[in-house]
Amino acid sequence: MEPARTDSGPPDPHPGPASDPAPAADQRPARREKTPWPPPAALVWGFGAGLLAVLLAAALVSFWLAGLLLSGLLLVLAVLHLVMPIASLGPLAVRTPWVDAATCLVLAVGVAVLAVVAPRGPVG
Repeated sequence: MEPARTDSGPPDPHPGPASDPAPAADQRPARREKTPWPPPAALVWGFGAGLLAVLLAAALVSFWLAGLLLSGLLLVLAVLHLVMPIASLGPLAVRTPWVDAATCLVLAVGVAVLAVVAPRGPVG
């Protein structure tokens, strides 16, 4: 099983105290932390809103439409895994970007095929 991704890079082969002591607090340069854009919470909430739309479509319209909406949502998620940095994806990033994107793509195609092939049930 592959470990979860991080942006920290490879582990340090020689852990231990740094050779240079840290400068005094008044001598440290001001570092501004880089916040990811869009924030990970926005993507998680957006994905949740998409899933809510799929559930509403399934309950109110048809499972066929819900299947196609879910397939589209998974396709968007696959593209996001390839173009967004890991820090912006937050909890949506599980493995390497290619594995996440390939998984979402296979699921999207499978759901779309099932939505189109499955009988639609009574109409009207």
